[in-house]
Amino acid sequence: MKIIDKLYLSPEYSTLEELEADIAIYDATTLRQLADCPRKYQYSVLDGLKSGSGNKTVESRYLIAGRAIHEALDVLAVTGDEDEALTKLTEDWGDYDSNPCPENEAHLTHNLLTVVLHNYFDYIKTGPGSQFTPITLKYDDLNFDRLMGGKFRLLEDGSVLLSESSLLMRMTVDGDDFYYAGKPDQVVQNTAGNTYIMDHKTSSSYLSSWHVSQHRVSNQLRCYMGMMHELTGLDFHGGIVNAIYVGNKASSDTFKGTRFASYRYNWSQGHVEEALLNQLGWAGLIAHHEHMNYYPQASGMQCRSCNFSRLCEAEPEFRDGVIYTDYTQEGWRDFFTL
Repeated sequence: MKIIDKLYLSPEYSTLEELEADIAIYDATTLRQLADCPRKYQYSVLDGLKSGSGNKTVESRYLIAGRAIHEALDVLAVTGDEDEALTKLTEDWGDYDSNPCPENEAHLTHNLLTVVLHNYFDYIKTGPGSQFTPITLKYDDLNFDRLMGGKFRLLEDGSVLLSESSLLMRMTVDGDDFYYAGKPDQVVQNTAGNTYIMDHKTSSSYLSSWHVSQHRVSNQLRCYMGMMHELTGLDFHGGIVNAIYVGNKASSDTFKGTRFASYRYNWSQGHVEEALLNQLGWAGLIAHHEHMNYYPQASGMQCRSCNFSRLCEAEPEFRDGVIYTDYTQEGWRDFFTL
């Protein structure tokens, strides 16, 4: 199935560069970094630091595996072709099997991820995942009044697959304009006709009630509901977290735990407005830190598994040296690669 990427820009702007230079763009990932730890936001978003040295970024295999699974499921949603999804997984994983990694990530191999996908194919045919189908709409039926920019995926019949659309919306929060960017994993409808934003989450730990609690008040998914409502006019009922286990027993035939789970959260328009206000509140703190010219460090639980722990632990006068030896400076992603 042929897919065409279509870029939309508000008539106010003639180029993407002009748009990005003119307005402050916020998204769930950057604002979550700020909420977790302002110093982490500084290092990751403003300075664009990544773990690695010698111009070679060292990424966690968990992050790479999560990205590869996301891309494969995206292909599956668009084409419905399992072989194409597996091919995409192989392309994105590349030669990571031969790359060095920590012992706790060594189980993440092409073979394990292939088994995970095959099991997932069965799950969405017969399990709870079978009740959800991706939503498509005609391009001309979309409402562009609040859309500043977007990248859509057009199918052969001219319809738009809403899943994986990159959107920059002008949202109004308490009378203030707030430019919010997002890229929903999937926009789906269940057999009852209810519409949801679905987010894929890969996990190395066993799927349990803990995962449910992590997303009950997801600002990201609730804001995506608001954005998609403005774009499509559809009334969304909530969010679905599509959890996929990729731990060291994921390819075992004897594993008795939960491999896949769909957690549903029903949210109202009030929940959506609250989430937008949450995001605006965090964005407002950026100006405060900029005025101080200082981004304070969090501590405690926020430092667990943080890629910048060794940088914070170094004496302040030696941190430039640590950046030189232990990090690469790649810059933050632009909006349309979110």
